[in-house]
Amino acid sequence: MGFLRSLKDKLTQRSPSPQPGPSGSSSYYPPPTEQPPEWAPAPEKSYAYGKYNEAPEDEYEAGEQFCTDNPLWPPQLLPSHVVDEIAKRGCAVWGLQIPPRPRFRGEIKQGPAVISVTTSSECNDSCILSTLPIIGGLYDTQGKNGVYYEVCIRKMNGFIAVGTACQPYPLWRLPGWNRQSAGLHLDDFRKFFEDPDGGRDYTDAISQINWGDTIGCGYEFSTGSIFFTYNGVRLPNAFTGLYLPRHAQDVFAAIGVEGECEFEVNFGGDVFRWKEANEWAWRVEGHVGRMVGGSGTLDDELPAYNAGLCMPDDNLNNAVEYPISLFHLLHPSSHTMGFLRSLKDKLSQQSPSPQPGPSGSSSSSYYPPPTEQPPEWAPAPEKSYAYGKYNEAPEDEYEAGEQFCTDNPLWPPQLLPSHVVDEIAKRGCAVWGLQIPPRPRFRGDIKQGPAVISVTTSSECNDSCILSSLPIIGGLYDTRGKTGVYYEVCIRTMNRSIAVGTACQPYPLWRLPGWNRQSAGFHLDDFRKFFEDPDGGRDYTDAISQISCGDTVGCGYEFNTGSIFFTYNGLRLPNAFNGVYLPQYAQDVFAAIGVEGECEFEVNFGGDVFRWKEANESAWRVEGHVGRMVGGSGTLDDELPAYNAGM
Repeated sequence: MGFLRSLKDKLTQRSPSPQPGPSGSSSYYPPPTEQPPEWAPAPEKSYAYGKYNEAPEDEYEAGEQFCTDNPLWPPQLLPSHVVDEIAKRGCAVWGLQIPPRPRFRGEIKQGPAVISVTTSSECNDSCILSTLPIIGGLYDTQGKNGVYYEVCIRKMNGFIAVGTACQPYPLWRLPGWNRQSAGLHLDDFRKFFEDPDGGRDYTDAISQINWGDTIGCGYEFSTGSIFFTYNGVRLPNAFTGLYLPRHAQDVFAAIGVEGECEFEVNFGGDVFRWKEANEWAWRVEGHVGRMVGGSGTLDDELPAYNAGLCMPDDNLNNAVEYPISLFHLLHPSSHTMGFLRSLKDKLSQQSPSPQPGPSGSSSSSYYPPPTEQPPEWAPAPEKSYAYGKYNEAPEDEYEAGEQFCTDNPLWPPQLLPSHVVDEIAKRGCAVWGLQIPPRPRFRGDIKQGPAVISVTTSSECNDSCILSSLPIIGGLYDTRGKTGVYYEVCIRTMNRSIAVGTACQPYPLWRLPGWNRQSAGFHLDDFRKFFEDPDGGRDYTDAISQISCGDTVGCGYEFNTGSIFFTYNGLRLPNAFNGVYLPQYAQDVFAAIGVEGECEFEVNFGGDVFRWKEANESAWRVEGHVGRMVGGSGTLDDELPAYNAGM
């Protein structure tokens, strides 16, 4: 079997035409006028069998089956508490996962600078992965050369391998043996990439491992090259053109071990022996800077990632037992689908001709720029579902919601009463509050603070929709000089479900946002988006897979495109829906937060600083939108017109 695989690999090297990258990837990475080298099997001699060690055939077959059954996880964003820890402690946040026992026989200890690993002679082949990725697919690389880490050997009576891997990876297999994994094996000094056989020759510069020797592993962004170092000397590139396109995956440090060994892993807490890696351009914590294609700067707050790992809140970098994330088991979406959905969403914004809007409204626009039409309204292109992933409202509540909308026409847009106008002039966005939904269905408390509004609900709280006390989009108010409106929700506890979005009144308050007429919602239990969708919603983004304490989800509406979008910990996600609430003068639109079960969260209409930095500009402030009547001759400094909230 090993011989046949080796023969097949050799034959592929004779092909005269360019080859696709590993796992079908190709590259678009800098320098912008050049393509990085094509991926192809490394040129060195390959072997059908290991020099000293050979894994059992049944473990090879189990590894192949594991990769078939478990698609690669899509790239994710770090949760806010990890972002905060990186800002405080830098590379010290990176730790190691403990592989499954009893196969792994050893101990992993986090020190102030490095992580110590000790294994016994009974330890079988095991792969130890970093707790956080060292290459984040959703993070930009401008100003960065690459990423790097080192392993200092104290004892090697079995063998050690140093490399990289994407998750999920079969943890009974050494780095380099399976899908999207590279490794340098220190027993025979051969290199491996997706090579379950005997590996390839690498370099004659190493012939023996002694106590205190240091092996480093680096990845160069511009060429997609994996390289290794030996006692501070950079060795030739081992593989070129790997992990491209980079946005397709997260890549983790991977250290393989078998038998009695001792070593220390350094992500930058101690001085690197390879001196160049001590520069910021190679630091692993410096790579998490901003989203690919984002408009922020490298000084922006770090975006967030969910590693899908069970990390204790009080000590993030402690070694953790390896679990497979429930999200990824239930939702094994492909990075390719996520990319196509993103591309499709961008293309949908370039539609040339207007279409009737939802609920029969016209999508013709008077918004700036006046010579352009906003995108057509049409059902979002992503896959839709007939049922919710985790929660499904009872059929009688659906029917009651539909009947409610039939019996209660939408309220026409109104003007604010003069006393509210005066309050806005004095207190700005602090005038916006939340309406309490009908009790006893709603079981909770809403408290207006000086900056934000706190909401607490109990486990007995049924599906409820909380609307803002004033509209965030006023149909009778002009939008000149305004980009849009925006608000944020900071999650403290979510034991069931929270949804963030918009709605027009009257709305059936026993239905979550997005389920009924003229309402949009992003549901944080299954991360699906809804617009007038009483069923299972649609896929939205792979950038979020878990909500943690302190995470902030924002909801915005852009006037010139009629687009609803959401943000996550200060990062703007793709537009969720385009061409909605047009023509804008046809309705008032309210903030809408859905809740079910025991939850705690804070709603910020601008009284506190927004995490999405652009929203702190006046062009996005909700109180700045009520400026003057549409088509009026006054100036933006005129007295605010008045609205009858009908409440």
